Amino acid sequence: MSSTTTVIENSIPPNHTLYINNLNGKIKKQQLRKSLYNLFVSYGRVVGIIAIKGIKMRGQAFIVYDDIQNSTAALRSLQGINFYDKPMCLSYAKRDSDAIRFSKDEIAEKTAALVATSQPEPKRKEKPRIPPPPSQPPPDRTVHEHHIGRN
Repeated sequence: MSSTTTVIENSIPPNHTLYINNLNGKIKKQQLRKSLYNLFVSYGRVVGIIAIKGIKMRGQAFIVYDDIQNSTAALRSLQGINFYDKPMCLSYAKRDSDAIRFSKDEIAEKTAALVATSQPEPKRKEKPRIPPPPSQPPPDRTVHEHHIGRN
């Protein structure tokens, strides 16, 4: 049976997200997340921890690293260690966490936006600006000029 497990684990390509099962389901979610973080952070920057206490997800969690090398190191080092009196079973998740996928998409979008803004934009014809009317009427110069002409 362990050979079947190995084949399944090897068929999932390495990625940023680790899937953990066989966790103690009696541990409260906040305590479980804090303990998992403290255990896994020693292998690299942890981007997220998903631990849901629903019936289907009891005893399972996902650890998301910022780098695949970190997730690989944690997988190799922590496989089978006792965690709250139960040996953890680790494998790569079937797909990257949404946190990693979205951040990759955001990076691609930001890069595309940067490329688009770095290219000169076509110049648009601007409408000539008309100055606003003055707040006071101009002085009446005709009177002044007429007065000068009499002297």
